[in-house]
Amino acid sequence: MYTQEQNELLAKVEQLQKERSISQNEVGKLIGISGTALSQIKNGKYAADPQKVFDKIALLFFQAVSYAYRSSSRCYIRHRSRSR
Repeated sequence: MYTQEQNELLAKVEQLQKERSISQNEVGKLIGISGTALSQIKNGKYAADPQKVFDKIALLFFQAVSYAYRSSSRCYIRHRSRSR
């Protein structure tokens, strides 16, 4: 029913939920939707256009990856400047 990319995003949502031991409602809040809407999407029963929600999920993970990259880059820069 969903594209490969959408299924991968749903898998990331599941992983996030397990890693942080948080509820579906809490994951929904991170994404900007209700826990009920997230459940409906997972079960393929979301009545509205799910692409908008998948865009929000993608943005959440893009921001997380971007933050991690910036943080690791800063550490590298700080580390190099100390060695000089």
